[in-house]
Amino acid sequence: MHQTNFSMSDDESIDEVYNSNVKVFVRILPLEKPCDSCAKINKDGKTIYLRCLQDMQRDKQSKHPIYWAFHIDGIFHEMSQDKVYCATAKDLIEKY
Repeated sequence: MHQTNFSMSDDESIDEVYNSNVKVFVRILPLEKPCDSCAKINKDGKTIYLRCLQDMQRDKQSKHPIYWAFHIDGIFHEMSQDKVYCATAKDLIEKY
């Protein structure tokens, strides 16, 4: 379920808010013990599903695990900090 909470001034439209220049990215770091059921990435690369921590603690082999869905602009998987910076913030920082 995707839920967005925001407030707008009277002169802003919903389209202006959703078309803003704010982008959200996720960086996934390598784990010592990979956990395939902890996170799932949609094929579009714009949605990540994270398993609810309480659900994992309750029953690691649940038949119907609970996932939270996050809609984002991109996912970096096992990339260096430098590559993430260059792809997401370098141009913005250089402008100012």
